[in-house]
Amino acid sequence: MSWIKENKFLAGFGAVTLVGAGAIGFLLVQAKGKYEEVSTSYETESAELTRLQGLQPFPSAENVKKLDEQKKEHVQAIQQLQQSLSKVQLPKEEISAFQFQDRFRTTVDAVTRKAAENQVKIGNGTDKFALGFDRYLAEPPRSEAAIPLGRQLKAIDMVVEDLIKNRVTEIRDLKREELPEEKGGGAGKSESDSSKTPGKGKSGGKADKNLASRSWFEVTIVTDQPNLMNTLNDIVAFKEQFFVPRLITVKNEKDTGPSRFDPAAQPAAFASPPAAPAPGTPEAAAAAAGGTPVAPGVPQAGAPSGVAQKIIVGEEKAEVTLRIEILEFADVSTPASK
Repeated sequence: MSWIKENKFLAGFGAVTLVGAGAIGFLLVQAKGKYEEVSTSYETESAELTRLQGLQPFPSAENVKKLDEQKKEHVQAIQQLQQSLSKVQLPKEEISAFQFQDRFRTTVDAVTRKAAENQVKIGNGTDKFALGFDRYLAEPPRSEAAIPLGRQLKAIDMVVEDLIKNRVTEIRDLKREELPEEKGGGAGKSESDSSKTPGKGKSGGKADKNLASRSWFEVTIVTDQPNLMNTLNDIVAFKEQFFVPRLITVKNEKDTGPSRFDPAAQPAAFASPPAAPAPGTPEAAAAAAGGTPVAPGVPQAGAPSGVAQKIIVGEEKAEVTLRIEILEFADVSTPASK
């Protein structure tokens, strides 16, 4: 005790050093415990990651079986859809170029006759309404184009006959998209061109991979709203051919609104008073007898009015341009997937 009293500084410094060493030792032991805990967790998770990375995509036969069943169901659904769609298209008929030309002329004559019977104006005043096939009035098509042209002609004829049946006022114009076969692209066309004519072969060629193709025609008509609605309903309801009205442009016959004041339609109360009847006339005799003077052209009380009401909106017609797509689908004999 005497030494501590004599060396107070050294004794204090030693005590502080001892306490600090104890604290540092405690912290070292605590840090070591946490390190071992974190290290163990890391090694466990790393081992799990390595195990997962080494697994196969389908670790069990049950999952493989389920995947095969889903694939079969998917292929079956696609084939059923193809079968349903293939029934909504016109069949291809084996006809020659000259047979197509004869059928085309017969179709034009029939359309012209039906339009006259239903009082439908066609062709916008031209001599011949050729349904967009004007070039084939004088010459037959290419041999390879006869079959697809026959199908396109029949599809366009279906829509035109429906327009005539609905008694549109006028069929002004009709133009169509030329098929690749008409331009000589039927046999040696490229892969991009083959997408327009799918289902040509049954041996798994490039054309078989295209499930659908389309061509379009555009018809301009003049009609009223009820006939237009009936026509559109008929086009999308055809069961013989799948049509898609892609673009519809409507232009009103009257591009300005009605006038708010029409002098010809003003009531009789606002009209100028009638002139006095001339002497010796029946009107003068009626006035002398004490009756009500009768002015020529002025309806009397109780008599039916001779002035008809004028409807200012709702009776005008519209010029409508319809772009309609003709859809064709691949042969159902071609499997969608293997």
